[in-house]
Amino acid sequence: MIQLGGRPVIGFGLGDESAPTSCLPSGNAALRLMRGEAGAWCSVGTTMLLRGALVTTGLAIAGFRGAQLLKGAAGATLAIEAGVLAWAYKTSKEEQT
Repeated sequence: MIQLGGRPVIGFGLGDESAPTSCLPSGNAALRLMRGEAGAWCSVGTTMLLRGALVTTGLAIAGFRGAQLLKGAAGATLAIEAGVLAWAYKTSKEEQT
């Protein structure tokens, strides 16, 4: 159980066997990809497109426009997805041991 100040903290379930498989929005799709399940690429792509739409909307509200908006949204989306896939890779390797 992850604790902060003696109280349980919702996290990614590190070290907590009772935690759900993934608290990440796209974590389950990434885990399925790392496990080699069929159709996982489509799920990862779909969650990445949805994330991109959310990031683009947020940046547009923040005042980004044109090329700056597209570059920022693409960069943020790819960085987040890389982090999710790295987490899924680590998690799938831990499951194998």
